[in-house]
Amino acid sequence: MRPVLSKMRRYNVSRALRISVAAMLFAWLYGCAVFDTHLVSSASIEPSPPPISQVGRLEIGDTVLVIRPNNNIFTGATERILGHSSNFIMVEPRNYKFSSFYCQNTQLNTQDPFVVEILISSGNPDTVFNPMGLVLDDGKGIRGYPARFYTFPPRYSTTRWLNPVTPLCRERGTQSMHMDLPALSRYVSASHEPLPLMKDKLYCFAVQLDIPPIDPRSAFTITVTDLRVHGQKITVPVITYSPDTYKEYLH
Repeated sequence: MRPVLSKMRRYNVSRALRISVAAMLFAWLYGCAVFDTHLVSSASIEPSPPPISQVGRLEIGDTVLVIRPNNNIFTGATERILGHSSNFIMVEPRNYKFSSFYCQNTQLNTQDPFVVEILISSGNPDTVFNPMGLVLDDGKGIRGYPARFYTFPPRYSTTRWLNPVTPLCRERGTQSMHMDLPALSRYVSASHEPLPLMKDKLYCFAVQLDIPPIDPRSAFTITVTDLRVHGQKITVPVITYSPDTYKEYLH
């Protein structure tokens, strides 16, 4: 009888797992799902190659760069019930706010500086990169240049599987990332000297520009001007950022 009971137990456990997975799938397809909706700036390069992802990831030789502005705006949340969508939180456009990760005042008329995050990895041991070597141009007479940059640990262990709204750099405990905090002074630099990069290591920089954040409903470009391998300057194509929408699945 013992072997039969053992088989029955295994069958019941297997059946319970199948039922649980089926229930989760049913809830996702036909039950309740919640999405946050954000306005974001999606990256592109013309002409291409090299190809670039919407989150600003591009590969140039052994170097992988992710150049992403921190200017996403939360616009509301959508609940999906039984296959139908209905907005249960919708922010009025006049109340739109920037992400609070680097801002103190998140209003659209904020005077907080525009922050561009850079996640970079190089497979070549003789690579140098200058975070201050950026130029932003909105095509309407506004040009932004770096005032300083912060070196933080990367939030991710890889440059893949990134989304447009989760910061690339990692918070330090519960400390805010607001750029005027004295506690952050040991991570800040205003040097224009290129930084040597170690082979197969991820770096994350938060580059503070001398202009306020640009609304993601506007188009602009970012040019990377100082990336070198074996002493040779690498030409990085001009990256264009265009208005886009991103839905972040919550549950």
